[in-house]
Amino acid sequence: MKKKKLINEQDQQKTAMLGAICGDVIGSVYEWDNIDFMLDPEELVDPDARFTDDTVMTCAVAYGLKEGLSKVGEDWMSVPEQEEILVEEVKNAIVKYGLKYPNVGYGGRFKKWLRTEDHEPYNSWGNGSGMRASYAGWVATSLEEAERLAEISAKVTHNHPEGIDGAKAIAGSIFLLRKGESKAKIREYAENFYDLNFTLKKI
Repeated sequence: MKKKKLINEQDQQKTAMLGAICGDVIGSVYEWDNIDFMLDPEELVDPDARFTDDTVMTCAVAYGLKEGLSKVGEDWMSVPEQEEILVEEVKNAIVKYGLKYPNVGYGGRFKKWLRTEDHEPYNSWGNGSGMRASYAGWVATSLEEAERLAEISAKVTHNHPEGIDGAKAIAGSIFLLRKGESKAKIREYAENFYDLNFTLKKI
């Protein structure tokens, strides 16, 4: 029974990863040509759609967190040395995947970071940290853990508070969705990080 439950959890995580990747692929053709309307389901995937840096980094963070969590105890959040293990695993995975897929749309600062030897964070507040944080929300066992894992996934590059908040908002919202919370509850949670009183046309 325990094995069956584990398989089910793994299937759910794979489905979540596919959802993040599909969103990246579908949205890839609109990255520099934003739209404020719903797409026709029959035309959802443009012939020129492709995966981008966000897919690569989502997979990298998932790999890094999975490796890190396999090496720490359940009490890792109260043990700084164990958190550092997670940080290193995520950093190593981001570098590994980034160098393996170098031409998928990275920003200039990130490309420069990939080529450095020390890979120190560069205080970015871009949205890349939020784009890659979905696995943190799916693997976490509590909202606190989702936020801590999201922070770890962000701060290896995006150590600016805005970069960290973006990752936390995504991961925390995903965790709450997993637990069956209502849209109103999740909106209330997200408003801890951002003012959501806007329309698509205002973005």
